[in-house]
Amino acid sequence: MIAWDDVGYLRIQVKSCRIRHESDKRAPTYHFNYGAGLKKKKAARGSYDIIASVAINQRRVLYTALDDVKAISKRINPRHFDDPDIEIDSWRNALAVVRGDI
Repeated sequence: MIAWDDVGYLRIQVKSCRIRHESDKRAPTYHFNYGAGLKKKKAARGSYDIIASVAINQRRVLYTALDDVKAISKRINPRHFDDPDIEIDSWRNALAVVRGDI
């Protein structure tokens, strides 16, 4: 996706998943795969600016600047998406990182 603002445009990679029930009886989680390519490597800087992690079951989005992504996959507890301000707060933070304000 592409998003525009007064400064310019941002490239957004959308990753979505449903709650995953672990076979070893751990708590259910969202397991996002941020890797790119056949052998799943971290996306190269410049590929896109922000990752939108969509929790399908809760219909919420967590935005993360690509520079803040440290691994090719991430498990997120469903309770993390219960915050009603997660979308706007994470968008503002990701935007600040991309723009170099943080």
